[in-house]
Amino acid sequence: VGRIVERKGLSWFSNNILPYYPDFKLKVVGPIGNQKEFNLSMGDNVDYLGVVTDEKLMELRMKASISIVPNIFLPNEDDFEAFCFVTIESVASGSLVVASNYQGIPEALLNGKLGSLAEPSNIDSWVNLINKNLSYSYKERFEIISERIKILEKELSWKVLFDKTKELYDEIIKND
Repeated sequence: VGRIVERKGLSWFSNNILPYYPDFKLKVVGPIGNQKEFNLSMGDNVDYLGVVTDEKLMELRMKASISIVPNIFLPNEDDFEAFCFVTIESVASGSLVVASNYQGIPEALLNGKLGSLAEPSNIDSWVNLINKNLSYSYKERFEIISERIKILEKELSWKVLFDKTKELYDEIIKND
């Protein structure tokens, strides 16, 4: 989900990880930001859905085996994943998440409490974590997702974030 640009890792994932999973489809949602990256990403088991409604996106996440966020390291890249809301939205929609342990993504996933963190551009790390997430029984998936939603509500709800931001501003003003 998101702009299709090279640093988001779609072509890397499609070409290096997806071949390990021939019976799965990767559903891609978002605007095409880089045509070359888009073209390199498309294959028989990739479905590009374009930009979809919030309702459709929630449905896709709920039905997904895993939500994937495969950002990669690119030298000299000045575009940065500051705080990856797509990971939090995926968890809130009832999805298991496997994402890159890179830039702002670990903070969004509370350093692994909300999802699995694979090393960027590391095929073994990605395959191992995907296999682990795919191995969960229905009951285990339900328990993991339920626990992660509780953590979200406790630590990353809008109210909690607003309250923490206000506390930080109050502290800054007090110390000024």
